[in-house]
Amino acid sequence: MIHIKHCGIDEEVISEVLESEGFKKEYERLKELTRGKIIVGSFDRLSVFSGIPEKLTGYKKFLERFVKHRDKIKLIQVIYRNQAIVHYRSRSSNTIQRLYKKRKE
Repeated sequence: MIHIKHCGIDEEVISEVLESEGFKKEYERLKELTRGKIIVGSFDRLSVFSGIPEKLTGYKKFLERFVKHRDKIKLIQVIYRNQAIVHYRSRSSNTIQRLYKKRKE
């Protein structure tokens, strides 16, 4: 079952992605990889208001707090760029990389 919750999406971008052959192939690959798991998916424009670092921090805290769910839940985060905010992209990228490295430890 798929549940979709929206919070300010760009419908045209989403439609283009969902209809692309690349997405369809990746969907089938991910469907097989994630069989029996809970998937949390997010598609965000990289912006000051997207809250991506906060979302990843929350996901990390969830996995730390509920250890039994680590193998059952997966986050798929897709981020598309907005060229106008180079500084935020750099700051967010550094935060995301730092959180990912901590997760690997």
